[in-house]
Amino acid sequence: MNYVYEIKNENLETIYIGRTNDLDRREKEHNRNCFNKKVIKKELYKYIRNETNIKFIKLYPVGIFKTKIEAKRFEMLLILQDFFGNKKLKQKVPSISDR
Repeated sequence: MNYVYEIKNENLETIYIGRTNDLDRREKEHNRNCFNKKVIKKELYKYIRNETNIKFIKLYPVGIFKTKIEAKRFEMLLILQDFFGNKKLKQKVPSISDR
Protein backbone atom coordinates (compact mmCIF):
# COMPACT_ATOMS: atom_id res chain seq x y z
CA MET A 1 0.00 0.00 0.00
CA ASN A 2 1.02 3.60 -0.59
CA TYR A 3 0.12 6.26 1.95
CA VAL A 4 -0.23 10.02 1.74
CA TYR A 5 0.30 11.59 5.15
CA GLU A 6 0.37 14.94 6.93
CA ILE A 7 2.65 16.28 9.62
CA LYS A 8 0.92 18.79 11.89
CA ASN A 9 2.28 21.43 14.23
CA GLU A 10 1.32 21.71 17.91
CA ASN A 11 -1.86 23.59 16.88
CA LEU A 12 -2.80 20.64 14.64
CA GLU A 13 -2.32 22.69 11.47
CA THR A 14 -0.90 20.72 8.56
CA ILE A 15 2.67 21.82 7.82
CA TYR A 16 3.85 19.03 5.50
CA ILE A 17 2.37 16.52 3.04
CA GLY A 18 4.30 13.41 2.07
CA ARG A 19 3.92 9.87 0.79
CA THR A 20 5.45 6.52 1.62
CA ASN A 21 4.86 2.80 1.47
CA ASP A 22 6.01 2.35 5.10
CA LEU A 23 4.59 4.79 7.66
CA ASP A 24 6.67 3.49 10.59
CA ARG A 25 9.98 3.79 8.71
CA ARG A 26 9.09 7.25 7.39
CA GLU A 27 8.07 8.52 10.82
CA LYS A 28 11.42 7.37 12.24
CA GLU A 29 13.28 9.07 9.37
CA HIS A 30 11.44 12.35 9.94
CA ASN A 31 12.20 12.24 13.67
CA ARG A 32 15.86 11.40 13.09
CA ASN A 33 16.25 14.18 10.51
CA CYS A 34 14.25 16.77 12.40
CA PHE A 35 16.28 16.56 15.55
CA ASN A 36 19.65 16.11 13.85
CA LYS A 37 21.18 19.58 13.70
CA LYS A 38 23.31 18.54 10.73
CA VAL A 39 20.18 18.25 8.56
CA ILE A 40 19.46 21.91 7.90
CA LYS A 41 18.41 22.05 4.26
CA LYS A 42 14.71 21.21 4.51
CA GLU A 43 12.34 24.01 5.45
CA LEU A 44 10.20 21.59 7.48
CA TYR A 45 13.05 20.61 9.79
CA LYS A 46 14.24 24.19 10.28
CA TYR A 47 10.68 25.24 11.12
CA ILE A 48 10.17 22.44 13.67
CA ARG A 49 13.53 23.01 15.38
CA ASN A 50 13.30 26.79 15.55
CA GLU A 51 9.63 27.71 15.77
CA THR A 52 7.66 24.92 17.44
CA ASN A 53 7.46 22.93 20.63
CA ILE A 54 7.18 19.61 18.79
CA LYS A 55 9.12 16.88 20.58
CA PHE A 56 8.07 13.95 18.38
CA ILE A 57 6.81 13.98 14.80
CA LYS A 58 3.66 11.95 14.23
CA LEU A 59 2.33 11.08 10.78
CA TYR A 60 -1.39 11.41 10.08
CA PRO A 61 -2.49 9.26 7.09
CA VAL A 62 -4.95 11.05 4.78
CA GLY A 63 -5.10 8.55 1.91
CA ILE A 64 -4.25 4.94 1.08
CA PHE A 65 -3.62 3.93 -2.53
CA LYS A 66 -2.80 0.72 -4.40
CA THR A 67 -0.20 2.35 -6.64
CA LYS A 68 2.64 4.80 -6.12
CA ILE A 69 1.35 6.95 -9.01
CA GLU A 70 -2.08 7.36 -7.42
CA ALA A 71 -0.47 8.35 -4.11
CA LYS A 72 1.90 10.78 -5.81
CA ARG A 73 -0.96 12.46 -7.69
CA PHE A 74 -3.02 12.87 -4.51
CA GLU A 75 0.02 14.20 -2.63
CA MET A 76 0.62 16.73 -5.41
CA LEU A 77 -3.05 17.78 -5.41
CA LEU A 78 -2.88 18.59 -1.69
CA ILE A 79 0.42 20.45 -2.04
CA LEU A 80 -0.83 22.50 -5.00
CA GLN A 81 -4.09 23.33 -3.21
CA ASP A 82 -2.01 24.80 -0.40
CA PHE A 83 0.36 26.57 -2.81
CA PHE A 84 -2.52 28.31 -4.60
CA GLY A 85 -4.44 28.81 -1.34
CA ASN A 86 -3.23 29.63 2.14
CA LYS A 87 0.46 28.62 1.75
CA LYS A 88 0.92 27.08 5.20
CA LEU A 89 2.98 24.05 4.18
CA LYS A 90 6.68 24.11 5.06
CA GLN A 91 7.84 22.58 1.80
CA LYS A 92 8.50 23.40 -1.82
CA VAL A 93 6.27 22.23 -4.65
CA PRO A 94 8.04 19.15 -6.04
CA SER A 95 8.47 18.46 -9.74
CA ILE A 96 5.32 17.10 -11.27
CA SER A 97 5.75 13.71 -12.97
CA ASP A 98 4.47 10.15 -12.76
CA ARG A 99 7.93 8.74 -12.09
